[in-house]
Amino acid sequence: MSDSKSKLVKLSYVRLSLANLYNVNKDLIKELQWSESKGAAADDGYTTELVAVKGKANVSGKIEEFSFMVKLTPEIGPRAKMVDEMGLFLKEYLFYGVIIPLIEKERKLKGLGNLPIPKCFYANPDPGVLVMKNLNDDCFDLRKNQPENMSKISQEDATILFMKALASLHASTHHLVEQTGGCKSFLDTYPDLKHIPTMPDEVQWEIFKKSLEATIEEGIELTKGQMNENSIIKLAKFKSIAWETVDNSYYETIGDYQTLNHGDAWQNNAMFRCENGRAKEIALIDFQYTRMTSPAVDVIYAIYTGSEPDMRTEHLTKWLKIYHDQFSYELNVFGYDANSVYPFTKFQQDVHDLFPIGLTWAFITSKSLKVKNEFGVEPIDRQMDPEQSGFNSAYHQRLTSIINEAIRNKYI
Repeated sequence: MSDSKSKLVKLSYVRLSLANLYNVNKDLIKELQWSESKGAAADDGYTTELVAVKGKANVSGKIEEFSFMVKLTPEIGPRAKMVDEMGLFLKEYLFYGVIIPLIEKERKLKGLGNLPIPKCFYANPDPGVLVMKNLNDDCFDLRKNQPENMSKISQEDATILFMKALASLHASTHHLVEQTGGCKSFLDTYPDLKHIPTMPDEVQWEIFKKSLEATIEEGIELTKGQMNENSIIKLAKFKSIAWETVDNSYYETIGDYQTLNHGDAWQNNAMFRCENGRAKEIALIDFQYTRMTSPAVDVIYAIYTGSEPDMRTEHLTKWLKIYHDQFSYELNVFGYDANSVYPFTKFQQDVHDLFPIGLTWAFITSKSLKVKNEFGVEPIDRQMDPEQSGFNSAYHQRLTSIINEAIRNKYI
């Protein structure tokens, strides 16, 4: 274990985290030694990086081992400027460092378990630092890192866990918002939640947009023999507004009923612990986009990024009912009536109305099925042509299913 001066994570962060973990004065934390390994977001060119920290320390005269996952924002350079301009970490610090402790206190008073969110031992807004429980120690991982043969049963397990986790979060934030005096008072109390993050690199955003439009165009080419002319025209119109549809959902307040949402509840912002190929536990992560909006936004993100079209056709109503049953139960524990706060029929209608957002996310996530070789992604003309050796039946099937889903929903 090398000297702390050469570390990415500062000694003070580790000492304060251990003091909070063991509920002792920081001066009783001595003889710290630790090793570091960069995590999934290291050097990704975006806003933060993860560093896994493992070591041991003398805590009140006893040697204790520790393991943390540390999320850091850059302190200098162009990435530091971008993080500052976007203001993303302000919200995440506020969520982990202020809001979650208040929520957990209320949940404990009501006899409810902790939310499925990693424990945070230290949070600092500038420079941005979060020191959290390392979920990898308990065998949690992203779904994209699970075995490729993950069954549809396990995918459904994961979606159900996601629905229950979001319902618990939304019921808890509803209670906190009400305690503060309602949405306006809550936002006045925590003004950083009003901040609307924007991407300063417009060139990168334009690349994302063009990629999405290309995927939808591929879907049109695939299925134009199965659609009538009116559907083709509607899908072409959707292509022109698809990016704005999902982009605006991050920046606009949606819905008559609102509470504090996760804000970016897609499948890669949840980690799962699996047993025998089936998802058993969930942990929600990355709250940089947390904001006041309709709970249906979180639900749409989770379902349409984490399930296949045929599964949604079969299970969507059931998943929505599972969400609302959990939401209703916990609201009741907090002393509210879900039928007055947010009835199931209203929630179901909101999800239906937000289908264009779900459709856009379905197209975005379908790109993960594109075949890659040593040179990158296979040329799309080979992936789309059954006569070619590079024909991608999974990608072909997914795009076809997404468009058929849009037709069933009478969107095109």
